[in-house]
Amino acid sequence: MASLLEIGTILQSNTGQVLVVNGLLGCGGQGQVYEVIIGNKRYALKWYYSSQGIKKQRDIIERLILTGSPDSRFLWPIDIVDAPNLQSFGYIMEIKGIEYRSMSEIVEKKAELTFRTLCNAAINLVDSYLKLHSKGLCYRDISLGNIFINPQSGDILICDNDNVAVTGTSELSVLGTHRFMAPEIVRGEAVPSTETDLFSLATLLFYMFMFHHPLEGKASVNVDTRNINVGREIYGDKPLFIWDENDFSNRPVFGYHINALIYWDIYPQFIRELFIKAFTKGLFDPKCRLLEVEWRRGFIKLRDSILYCKNCGAENFYDALRIKNGEQHRCWYCKGKISIPPRIKVNDNVILLNLNSRIYSHHIKEDLNFNKVIGEVTANPKNKDILGIKNLSENPWKVLKVNGDEVKLDKDRTMMLTSIRKIDFGSEIGELKL
Repeated sequence: MASLLEIGTILQSNTGQVLVVNGLLGCGGQGQVYEVIIGNKRYALKWYYSSQGIKKQRDIIERLILTGSPDSRFLWPIDIVDAPNLQSFGYIMEIKGIEYRSMSEIVEKKAELTFRTLCNAAINLVDSYLKLHSKGLCYRDISLGNIFINPQSGDILICDNDNVAVTGTSELSVLGTHRFMAPEIVRGEAVPSTETDLFSLATLLFYMFMFHHPLEGKASVNVDTRNINVGREIYGDKPLFIWDENDFSNRPVFGYHINALIYWDIYPQFIRELFIKAFTKGLFDPKCRLLEVEWRRGFIKLRDSILYCKNCGAENFYDALRIKNGEQHRCWYCKGKISIPPRIKVNDNVILLNLNSRIYSHHIKEDLNFNKVIGEVTANPKNKDILGIKNLSENPWKVLKVNGDEVKLDKDRTMMLTSIRKIDFGSEIGELKL
């Protein structure tokens, strides 16, 4: 496709900023995205095709600029650029760094993420949409193509925000992306809203962790699910979760749905229960869809549940239900037995104490602060198999030892995990289980 703007073209934004077109970044159904230079800084410019750059779309962009971004993770419109001679317009936004990979690449396994990084990304994702929805806005088009992830950190960026609108309005023709739209939209019974966003978000999360679509089981084997003109029964009229607890008729098929069969069993029961609720009750009743805070709580708990196989080093997850049922944890990758490391319970938070595990401010105060580290698990310099916990807080801890002694653990001091029964962090008490 021919470029709409030539490299070197000089344009001026509505606020007087001068920008120079530096290169084409990509093309989409609505327009083309360019790298532009303003001063010494790089930005992105989305330029609409003349058939798309209609007044209604421009009014929406102006409103979004006036409203302001709900969070820095959205590549939000910040200025409009007009060019009457080109019979169209565009808008400026921040540009993503080269370290970010698209969610599509992640799901296709073209970029590898650890489970810890995947949990970070999920927490960032649901927190971002919570902030958007709290402003009375809906994204309308949550899908694999609009999310970018830093594979090293789990930081995310959300693009294509020009379709964001007030929840429940029909001012745009955009209804969503095929296979991510809520069933009621597929059936033509609803317009995009926060509730339909929540279905799309759940679908995206299922893709992230299971590398598979939640409704594509036996019923989809002989259906071209990529074709927007087919599959209405699967996605709209008779949707059925592949792991529905009462109806097994749409189970994944061996040889066709390998990812779904492998990954479902990797995760602990509490995560599976969240997806079951999202795609059973939430599939048919929008009022029963999981809220962002429920997802966030679940993925924080999942991240704290990570443990490692000593045979192959693979990440696995601690599952309290398996312990309760007397089942042995086995590595999903090498099938070897897994020894459960010490863990600490603070309120309802259970943190697996692996080497380098951290206790954050959130674990003590539930303030969602994961930047402030309270404590960290370290290895004995003379014996790496002996682990201790280091106090990184500003105040000393009161430690009740296994032998009944109560001692003080000052800042930057470490105590061997196997000698600790309880830690008084000041406002909360953590109990160790060995």
